[in-house]
Amino acid sequence: MSSTQFNGTSSYDDSIDRPSSTSKSEIVKVVEQSKKAISSGLANLTSGHSNGSPKAQPILDITKDLSALIRKQILATPTAIALEDENTKLTYAELDQKVNVLTAHLRAYGVKRDSLVGVLLGRSANYVVACLAALRAGGAFLVLELAYPLSLLADVIEDAQPVVIITHRAQAGMIKADVPLIVLDE
Repeated sequence: MSSTQFNGTSSYDDSIDRPSSTSKSEIVKVVEQSKKAISSGLANLTSGHSNGSPKAQPILDITKDLSALIRKQILATPTAIALEDENTKLTYAELDQKVNVLTAHLRAYGVKRDSLVGVLLGRSANYVVACLAALRAGGAFLVLELAYPLSLLADVIEDAQPVVIITHRAQAGMIKADVPLIVLDE
């Protein structure tokens, strides 16, 4: 058997009913042009357009993580409503206080950088507080959906090995793994 070396790509050109090929150098050229266009476009989002128009405001400060951005908003508008669900309405200052309390609990359980915190809650203000607290403690949150079948939930927990799981009393029984629980409504 002989081996064949392929030095390009092949695509189908509908207009002439025959394959057309693109050389490797043409592909590299297109990729480089795309990279330049993307870089230029991103720079324009934060430093204004190259055509001399006024400097544009950044859409999102990508130099900070979500926790830092929330803290910045807390300082800027502490009395503004930050979070609301059917049962809860929190200002940024109240949100900060709740997140700080839960963050301290998470750290007491050993949550630190690169730790996973399971979050088994319905969509609510507590869900957001739990996720923010996990981030503020230095970890990451692991979404554990209430709709997961118990076997899938057990598999996800076993595979991910979260340091702790945040939940409510009603859902605590769904967790069969030997993982510490923080039950918010106790």
